[in-house]
Amino acid sequence: MMITRQRHHRIVIWLVVFWAITTASLAKEESIVSPFPVDRWIMVGESAIGLSRNALVAVHQGQIETFPLVEGLVVRVVKSPQHKYWATLRIFPLPPSDRTPRKVWVSIFQGEKRLYNIPLMVAYDAPLPEIAINDAGDLIIARREVATVSIFHNGQLVDKPIRLFANGAYDLERIVYVQPVQLANGFVVAATRHGMDQSQQMEPYLFSIQTTGKIEWQQAVNANAIGRLGVSENGKWIALSAYRFQGHQLIPESRVYNTDGKPLMIVNIIFKTAAFNEKNHQIALANNDTLVFLDLSKKEIQWRKQMTVAGEMITALQFNPTGDRLAVLLAKNQFIGGKFQFVHPRILVVSPQGDHLYQQTFPQAVFQYPALFFKSNPDQIVVGFQKTIQTIGIDQ
Repeated sequence: MMITRQRHHRIVIWLVVFWAITTASLAKEESIVSPFPVDRWIMVGESAIGLSRNALVAVHQGQIETFPLVEGLVVRVVKSPQHKYWATLRIFPLPPSDRTPRKVWVSIFQGEKRLYNIPLMVAYDAPLPEIAINDAGDLIIARREVATVSIFHNGQLVDKPIRLFANGAYDLERIVYVQPVQLANGFVVAATRHGMDQSQQMEPYLFSIQTTGKIEWQQAVNANAIGRLGVSENGKWIALSAYRFQGHQLIPESRVYNTDGKPLMIVNIIFKTAAFNEKNHQIALANNDTLVFLDLSKKEIQWRKQMTVAGEMITALQFNPTGDRLAVLLAKNQFIGGKFQFVHPRILVVSPQGDHLYQQTFPQAVFQYPALFFKSNPDQIVVGFQKTIQTIGIDQ
């Protein structure tokens, strides 16, 4: 096959789609093999995008196209709530002894098409920026060390960087998280005023920031430190994991807020992954082994279960479009080839009542970053592994 300059080095590969029927669950499975090992998969509409450190693969209706990513190594990937846009953060690695500023790019994509590149310079000892993108293609870039966020529209800075704290000093241990909000096309930011001080305080806050750069509201969080931030698609609910110290005892909590920053519930779990079902007023929160299912219409825990067996971890959660099923991706974390990877993955599908509806294991599969999605068809799950991406149809 000839690669032409006019096609921008695209390589079009038609693969045979393998169909199999699993006798245990009567589920139809489509498995497509990637031409190279994939670190991360994301869904863009009904298409799948896979990324390695220096290449991109797009999968749509059995067709695969590959594209080079030549500038730097991909270290972060984010997508908009309805998968209209996605963005990467890439760096040029430098030797540990090199103290020159690092060159960083944020690239915004629509499908496999790259729209904009935003170059940044980061101090050698500074943490990498946090990024998020909304369904209008607006991007937010958060710099933890200086407690600022910048919003970009069409690749251009909307206004000067926004300072989250009037007296926020340079601090390498500050925590900042950013998430997009689809309905208002804005962003939610969780940030601490500083790193942990001698009084064991980080002074965390929540912010709602419009794409104009205006801070709509800010809310102090009654906690010593924060862990993770999750936001439902339309921004109706915000979940924040946090820590409190009670004497020498560490109290883990997850806090749920409404769209105005009003606290709704506190649950004694530090979630690492979250899924939201706005239609049915439900949130699923999980740490490494336990899943907590919340009913926000009653402001109560509907059920709580340990989901793992034999050293597994919960790596991803996803509600289907109709909200009547929750998929859980579990796997074991092992050190392979000089890095930690997930092996022996298992998909478990449960009902909002906690009933087990479906299960499938993948003994030979490996992945580095979890990729679990439902298609627009509520009976079809997509799961991405290092060598394949698979669509699984689930029968009732």
